[in-house]
Parts: sequence; C-alpha cells; structure tokens
Amino acid sequence: MVEQRGRVPDPSGAVDLAEFIGLLGELRERAGMPSYRLLAKRVGAVVRPARVVSPSTVVDTFKVGRRRLDVDLVTAIVRALGVDEEGVGCWREACLRVHREAKTEGEAGVLRQMPADLATFTGRHREIARLLETATGPSAGEPTVRISVIEGMAGVGKTQLALHAAHRLVRAGDYSDLQLYANLRGYDPDRPPADPAAVLDSFLRQLGVAAQHVPQALEERAAMFRDRMHGRAALVVLDNAADVGQVRELIPSSPTCLVMITSRRSLTELPEATVVRLEVFREDESLQLLARIAGADRVDAEPQSARRLVELSGGLPLAVALAAARLRSRPAWSLQKLADRLAKGAGPEPGVTAVLDLSYQGLPKTAQRVLRLLGTDPGLDATVDSVAAMAGIDLDEADRLLEMLQDEHLVQQQVLGRYELHDLVRAFAGETSRAVDSLAERNAAVTRWLDWYLHSVYAVTDLVNRNRYRNGDLPRPPALPVAEPTDDEEARAWLSAERANLLAATRHAATEGWTGHAWRFTQALWAYYYASGLNSDWAQSLHYGLAAAEADGNAAAQAELWHARGNFEVVAGRLDRALPYTREALRLRKIAGDRAKTAATLGNLGCVLSDMSQYGQGMEIFHEALALMRETGNRHGEASCLHNMGIGACAMGRHRQALDWLTQALVLYQETGNKDHQTFVLIPIGLTRSLLGEHDQAAAVLAEATALAEQTGAHRRLAGAINVLGMLATERGDYQEAAREYRRAQELAREIGDWGEETEALFELGVNALRADDPAAALEFLDQAAARQQDRPYHRWVLPLPQHRGDALLALGDLAGAAELYQGVLASEEESEAVVRARAAFGLARIAMTQDEADRDTARTRLHQALRILDGAEFPSLEQTITAALIEAGLEDGARSGIDPAQAPPE
Repeated sequence: MVEQRGRVPDPSGAVDLAEFIGLLGELRERAGMPSYRLLAKRVGAVVRPARVVSPSTVVDTFKVGRRRLDVDLVTAIVRALGVDEEGVGCWREACLRVHREAKTEGEAGVLRQMPADLATFTGRHREIARLLETATGPSAGEPTVRISVIEGMAGVGKTQLALHAAHRLVRAGDYSDLQLYANLRGYDPDRPPADPAAVLDSFLRQLGVAAQHVPQALEERAAMFRDRMHGRAALVVLDNAADVGQVRELIPSSPTCLVMITSRRSLTELPEATVVRLEVFREDESLQLLARIAGADRVDAEPQSARRLVELSGGLPLAVALAAARLRSRPAWSLQKLADRLAKGAGPEPGVTAVLDLSYQGLPKTAQRVLRLLGTDPGLDATVDSVAAMAGIDLDEADRLLEMLQDEHLVQQQVLGRYELHDLVRAFAGETSRAVDSLAERNAAVTRWLDWYLHSVYAVTDLVNRNRYRNGDLPRPPALPVAEPTDDEEARAWLSAERANLLAATRHAATEGWTGHAWRFTQALWAYYYASGLNSDWAQSLHYGLAAAEADGNAAAQAELWHARGNFEVVAGRLDRALPYTREALRLRKIAGDRAKTAATLGNLGCVLSDMSQYGQGMEIFHEALALMRETGNRHGEASCLHNMGIGACAMGRHRQALDWLTQALVLYQETGNKDHQTFVLIPIGLTRSLLGEHDQAAAVLAEATALAEQTGAHRRLAGAINVLGMLATERGDYQEAAREYRRAQELAREIGDWGEETEALFELGVNALRADDPAAALEFLDQAAARQQDRPYHRWVLPLPQHRGDALLALGDLAGAAELYQGVLASEEESEAVVRARAAFGLARIAMTQDEADRDTARTRLHQALRILDGAEFPSLEQTITAALIEAGLEDGARSGIDPAQAPPE
C-alpha cells in the first residue's frame, strides 16, 4: 500500500482537463513522488487487463497540455498511488466529466506550459516588484504588448526569476488564459540556437494547430501566432535568447499579452521593453538560499563558514544552489569541510566551476559517467530511455541516476520525463568527458544513442507507415531496448515528442561520421514527414540524408532519397526540379537492380510528367510501371499506377476508362487497408463522375472522401477533396457555395504548404466567377494563379490558364487579347486536356461571330475544329454546346454526324 502524505486532492473541482492533470500530479506528490518507472510497474499490475505499461506512457499522462486521457489508465494510476476504491471511482467520474465538457466547449482547457517554480526561490524583491509593475501597471502610451527583458551573466538566476514572476502573476489571476515557454538555447556550447520557425511551430501546435496546418514560411507562422494570441490574456517566456533577431517574430502584438525574455546580452533593439539587469546575489541573499536548501540550523551553527562558502560561490545563485545541494546530500559534513574543499579547487575567480567540480567529484562513478555523457548528447534533451541506451545501462538504473543528478541540481526537468542541462553544466560535463573518456568510449556511447533512436524509429514508423522502405535496415543490437508504442496514436505521439531530437540525430550522424545512420533516418522518416505536412523537417532531413548516402556510395539509398526529393519538389510545386531528381532516382534504381522500387519511381515519373501536362508521355510510363508492379507482386504499387492512370485518362477526356482504372485502384487500396490512399483515389472518382454528369453520385463519393480525410488527419487529401466539392457546386450553379469551398481549400492548402492545391483553388475561383458572369473577378483570380507560376515553367495549368483568361477577356470585350491567348493554346506543343483545346477553338469561333461583320466561315471552321478535338473524348455537355452554336448560327443543319472533320484545321 502506498503511503499518502497530507490531504488527498479532490478531482471533483477540476474545471478542465489541464486542472485535472495538475491534480493528478499533486496526488503523485502526496504518494511520495514514486518514479515513473516504479509507477509504471505498479500500474501494469492493477490495470485491467494486466499488461506491461511503459514509463513513457505514464509520463505522458501527467503532461498538462494533453487533449485527452485514457480513462482506464488514469484509473489504474490512481489505484497504484494508493487511493481507496471509493476515491478511485471519484477520480474516474471526474476524468469522464472533464472530457465531456472539453468536447462541448471546444479548446480543451487552459494551456499551462510554464516549467515549475522553485520552492527554494530566494530574494530579488526589487526586481520582482519591477516585473510585476510592468505586467500589471497602467500603460504609459498606446496599449501594446508588454515586454520585460531580464539581462545578466550566466548562472545569475535569470530563468528562475522569470518563472517565479510568471507564477506569481498567474496565481494572482493575471494572464490566466495561457502560458507558453521556450528555451531558445542562445548560449549552448555545442548546439545551435533554436530556430524561431521551429519555436513557432511548437507554439502553434500547443495552441491547437495541427502540424499539417502550420505554415512553412517564418513570416506566415508568425502571422498565424499573432492571430491566435490576439485578445488572449497570455504570458510567454522566451528563455536564453541569443539576440533580438531570434525573438522578434515570437512576440505577439496584442496588448493583452506579456512577454518575458531572458538573455546574457543587452537587447537594445527592443526600445519598448522594460529592462531588468540582474547582478549576483548579495551576501544575505546567498545565505538565505544556502539555508533554504541545506537547512537553516546548519547555517546558523556555522555562520563564518557559511559566509566563506557563499564568497567562494561568487554570489552566483547556480553555484550557491549546487553547494547547498552537496551539503543536503552529505548531512554528516560540516560547512567548514565543504568550504575547505571548495577553496582547494577554486581558481583566482570564485564561481560555478569549482562548485561544479566538487559536485561532480562527490557523485558515484556511475552517476559521474552519465553526467559526462549528457554533456556530449547530440539531442536537445534526454529521457530515461535514451540515457539508458547511451550509457549501456538498464532503464531502472538510468532512472535512478537521473533522479540523483536532479537532486544535485545538475539536471532539470522543464517538461515531465525530459531532462536538460543548464548550458554551464553542459559545458562542464562535455569538457570533463573529453578529458576523462577516450574518443573510442565517447563514440561508442553516441553509436548506442543513434542505434536506439534508429531502431525506435523503425518500430514506430512500422505502425504509421506499413509500406516503409526497408533497404539496408541495420540489425538491432542485442539487448537494445527501443520505443514500443502499442498503436498508431502512441506512435505518432512519440514521433511528435522526439521530433527535434530525430532531426538532431540525422544532422549529427551526417556531419560527424555516422553516415550510414544518417541516410537511414531520412529513409525511414520521409513518408512520415510528407504525410504530416512537416515540410521544413523533411527538407533538412533530405539535405543531410542525401549527402550521407552519397558519402557512403550506397546507390540504393541515393535512389530512395532522390525519389523522396522528387516528391518534395512536387509538393513545393517545383516540377522543373522534380523531373531531373526523379530521373536520377530511376537511373540509380536500375543500377541497384531493385525492380520493385524501379516500378515505384517509374510511377512517380509518370506523375511528374502528367503534372507538367505531358499526359501522353506520362501514360506510357504508367503502363511500364504497372507491368513491373504486377510482375513483382506489388499490390499497393499496382493500385497506385491504376490510380494515376485514371487521373491522366480523366485529364485527356477518357472518362469511362478513367473511372474503370480508378475503381480498380480503390478495390486494391481497400484490400491493403490503406485509408489514406482510399481517400486520395475517391477524389478523382468524384471528379470523373461529375464530368460524366453523375452529380449525385459524385457528391456521395466526395462526402466519403472528406470524412475519411478528416478521420485520418490526411489534410493533404482534404484540400483536394474540398476543391472538387467546389467544382460540384459550380456545376450545379451554386456559385456562392463553390466560392466558399474554394476559399476553404485555399486556406487549408496554404497552411500545410501545398502549392498545387492552393493554386488550384485560385484557378477554380476564376472559373467559378466566369460561370457566375463576373469576368472582371475571374480575370483577377486567374492572374493571381498565373503570378504564382512565373518561376515554375512546368505545371498542369500551362494551357487551362490562358484558355480561361481568354474567356474572361472575351467577356470583357477584349477580342484581340482573347484571340492571342486562344491561338497560343492551339499552337502549343504541350499535351493537355482535350476540353482545353476545344474551348480555345470555340472561343475563336465566338470571336469570329462577335466581330462587326461576322466571319461565318471562320466560325464554322473553328467549331468543326473544336468537335474534332473532342472526338473520342467524353465531354457531352461541351459537345452539345458547340453543336447548338453551329445550329443557332445557321452554320449547320443538325446532327454532328453530318460534320466533315476534314474541314477542321490541323491541331
């Protein structure tokens, strides 16, 4: 039975999920703060049914930012923490209640991301008063965001002052909507400062923006952040800023917000900020901190030695805290003994180095080694699991040693379950490791760390991407524990939590000699980056992975990553780059002799050619790929080929053939259980049915596609589905509804960085405006779409854009401008949809009939040309329109069968 200390918190008063999780944390404190590893063992024994529960799963339950909890797991945790069955029932009911209320109220609770305040915080009364006055006092001028900058040397306590003031404000009811925190790592000895774009990505995801919706450009992320923060009583702490450039885009603009920045430098470029300069402690403040940690009775018993100790610590709060922690863990030591030891190690300048060295020397050898390794850890933070792998020890030992280092103030947990070092401690640990550990020992530790991450990635991505490419997977070292999520949701949560470390692992491996690990990280992760819309991570990973694969001379790896790079450029809308990259991948596939992957890259090449409107060439490539897919038994690849052939056939006007191929692809996707690709193929099925006039069936298919996309979080597919929903609305004449759908698709595509779907939305807005008899608005939309393609010579709108711009100019009375565009479409050597060429010919016929003296012969010739172009294509409504124009103008007497195709000019 777990001993409960003090009053057990009452969950019935929790107003939201965040507060409920906070109370769960208090319950753990009352139970004596059992380690997460110990708690996981207890939970596994009492959960129903009994099973092994990983410590990371338990850690995640205590994270305040979560949007939902596993109620059965919470119940088991409460039971494992010693609550009786009646109390367990109360906790379960409270958990269910806050989940119900979160669903009805929208955003789940208040975001409370601030690290904990120190119970031992001491002094700084004048500085706190100034910070609180800046935060709550009347504004001196026009209302704007309030900014406080805390400046001072390393170890002087800037972070703890900012956090203490922040907690004071929140406890008083100020800035209670949300609190955000970021360590900007401006002075880390081994790692670069945090990228503002990455910080904004984290903030936006904490604010409820899905990763797929986070824009790619820094400026767009900053704009979205300002928008999300507007009008909210929010507090943002930006810790360890390198310079103003790093923080400028992280500052919201709303006067309801407060920003606290800590830095070693003077940030004079923020003239609107209140600056608090932090000096070292006075002697009385140092003595007070020493007493609070080591015990007032010991300080009172040796006042002279206490003053000597704080003098040797140089008045730096970090050094004083380290010395006090040393005393606390050595109750038999006198203060004089510690002061004497410090004096032996101190140089001419008192301060943190001597205290750090003494703390280090007092650790057991195993803890010393873990601290040294943490000083060389390539990641941004560490977990029990990653430390266990790096040090080659078991999980329980890693957990125990990290707790010991935390007790000694040598590591800190800013986020539950994730450990960081103050940059001064990290510098000390790294220098000590280089002095004590051989290069071979350090490299062996990093290799174990990289192995753990790589094999964890294998295990996790196997759950989220069952078609993961397995070229050259490294064998798992014996007894290496790896992440073992139980389902897709846990796998994605792990990838999200480790996102920064995975990129750091790829970069370190590529630049420090572990090239084989580097390209394998990129190879295993690129499909996840693609599906999740993490384009910036994808680009960086490809940069390092390709360089590593080339350095290794591994043709198969290079082929896979050039294949991925081609995909990346397609998503970015740079088809002129995608084409040579995909051809390079194909060349390398053939060298490697991998027929299955050759088929996959052939499929990609067909897609690129089709996106460039070269449908005939694309179709030839797809047929070649389909034969290889069937030969190698790749059912998923076969489905993908049929899918793309259907899209191409639809574009070429062969709608019945397109529907047949697309339906075959859907059946195969359903057999493999791939919901993402089911969503993807349903979109062109809906479009094709619409083009065949089957609008009700098209609407039903698109509703299914949209539901699947929302269910699976496939936002890349959702944008395409919404665009097609807009096309259906245009076809039925509901132009306002269509415009709303296109705007929705445009916004979603912009947020996830999908250049193609955003351009498609603009193009369709133009088509919709034309159909609504608003040619001026149509021309504006079409010009915007055209402007997006000035640096992209190849795209699928090469001919549709000038054809529709010609329609708009014709409607506005600019006959010469329209004729020039139509003639350019008909003269182009590009392969495009038959309907585009036919409409251009139809447009020239209308111009001929619109002139002051109607040119009936030219009109008849152009209308015949349009019908000839459509011969074999399936555009019944356009054929009927053109035939009707012939009859109404008295140019023909009726049936199309009487038209002589030889009268039409050549295409």
